[in-house]
Amino acid sequence: MINIPARYSKVDYADVPKNIRDFVEKEPCNIYIHGGVGTGKTHIAYALAKKHDEVTQWTRFWNVTELLYEIRRDFNREDGKKADYLLDFSGLLILDDIGAEKPTEFVAETLYMIVNNRYNNLWPTIFTSNLSLADLAERIGDRTASRIAEMCQVFNLAGVDRRLK
Repeated sequence: MINIPARYSKVDYADVPKNIRDFVEKEPCNIYIHGGVGTGKTHIAYALAKKHDEVTQWTRFWNVTELLYEIRRDFNREDGKKADYLLDFSGLLILDDIGAEKPTEFVAETLYMIVNNRYNNLWPTIFTSNLSLADLAERIGDRTASRIAEMCQVFNLAGVDRRLK
C-alpha cells in the first residue's frame, strides 16, 4: 500500500482533471504532467496513485530529488545491502518533480537508466514537472526526454500558484 503524506491524505480521484481521468481510464498509464509551481501536479499524482493502489496495490511514488538522495546514500552502506528502488519494479511508478534536482552527470545518467528501463519494458509511469519536455531535455538530456515524450501523453496544467491564494 502506498504511503501518502498527511498534506495529501485527503486527495480524491475526483480532483483529477477530467481530461487526465479520461485518458488513464482507457490507456496504459503513461503520462507527463507539467505546469507552473503550485498548479496541482503533485496533488493530481497522489490522487492517481491512491486510485491505482486501491485496485492493484502495486504503486510506488517518489519525489525525484529524494529518490536520488536515497540512491546516493547507498554508495556508503557498509552492510553491502543496497535498496531495491526501481529497476525491477514493473508496477505503476510515479516520479514527482523530475527536473527539480541539480543537474549533474550522476543525475542525468541515473534518470536515463530508470526511464530507459521503464521505456523498454513498457511499464506504466507518471511524471510530474515544472518543465516542458524541451526544458527537461536541457536539464537531464535529450535521450531521456525523448523516451518520456514517446511513452507518455503530455498534459499541461495552467494556472496560478494555488499555495499563494
